[in-house]
Amino acid sequence: MAGHRDIVAMHLLIGSCAVLAALRVAEPKKLILAGLPLGYAVMLRPTYLAFLPFLLLSWRAATDSPSTKRLFSAALCLTIGTTIFPFIFLAAGLATNTLENWFTDGILFVLGVYQASAPKNGPLIFFERVKEHFFWLFILGSAASLFWTSRAVRFHAIALLGMAITSIVSFFVQGKGFGYHLGGLIPILFLSALGGIELAFFRRGTPSMAPVSRALACLFVLILCLGLGRRIQNNLVPYYRDPEIATPRDQTIAEIVSLVEAESGQRDRFFQWGWNYDAAFLSERLSATRFVDTPLFSLVRTDNPRFGSWLREFDRELESNRPKFILLDLTTLPEGWKVETLGLNERGPEALKILLSQIVRNYEVKKSWEDKVLFKRKA
Repeated sequence: MAGHRDIVAMHLLIGSCAVLAALRVAEPKKLILAGLPLGYAVMLRPTYLAFLPFLLLSWRAATDSPSTKRLFSAALCLTIGTTIFPFIFLAAGLATNTLENWFTDGILFVLGVYQASAPKNGPLIFFERVKEHFFWLFILGSAASLFWTSRAVRFHAIALLGMAITSIVSFFVQGKGFGYHLGGLIPILFLSALGGIELAFFRRGTPSMAPVSRALACLFVLILCLGLGRRIQNNLVPYYRDPEIATPRDQTIAEIVSLVEAESGQRDRFFQWGWNYDAAFLSERLSATRFVDTPLFSLVRTDNPRFGSWLREFDRELESNRPKFILLDLTTLPEGWKVETLGLNERGPEALKILLSQIVRNYEVKKSWEDKVLFKRKA
């Protein structure tokens, strides 16, 4: 999923900070190395470019009163490092003649079709997503950050704060309110919690406050252990369950794959509408069309001057490649649609209408489940 990019890109920002921590007393020109992971992160999530000034502030905090000239030189070197990977990517796109396709699909489509306005009550949605996905870690990381006040860890504190702000800004700029767009906060809160535990346990201060700090550190460790244990129980253990104990969905997908493999050849095509990419993958059948991300593709309208032609291409590919099987996810159908009246529905996404017209003319129901229907092409 696209949301995976947030958490992967955040680890690249952490990598930039790690490089900067090793080079912070070096000449500014060596800071080009610190910009490299940031540049790659920006390729994955462009909104993470917001971290660049925080990276510079971190370097300044770790350097003894740098002159204006040296500060400008450091900013220039970080910027150069940040642009290296994007320039390599652009050069490769020009060399392989794929840059135009990337620009159309990755930039123009997002801006012209998939663009979302900022949701109402954005801060409320933010806290709802945090509460839903990692509330305990948010509280723990925020509380532990109160111990990041020592001058000795100022560099690390600014870097962590900058990465947290970058992730939150990215969430609001994307404007879709998806919880996984906050995935970048998870490693940052975890680092804040671990660092806060260490700082609290070894905190220097008045003798009366030392036991309090150590008690809080022990409390933080307990919360962290309980939280991680719960996460492992809910998110990792299920992947190691007995293979014979399958969920209803696992059984359905296995049945679909078995039918497709038994009644089609390697050269036959397959198409799925919805979210069941695993059925398409496990069946080892090529897609009948390049438009496989149907939830996004369903946003295209025929009157769109740039992307309306995609619908005509979609229709031609279905007609020419003649998929042997079509899997329809009923949960993606507009409200009120029924399998029995698929050809009679006039409202809904244009792409779905094209698919259903093909189904009505050329396909019959092979098997149906509670939320899926598998169609097979008529002989």
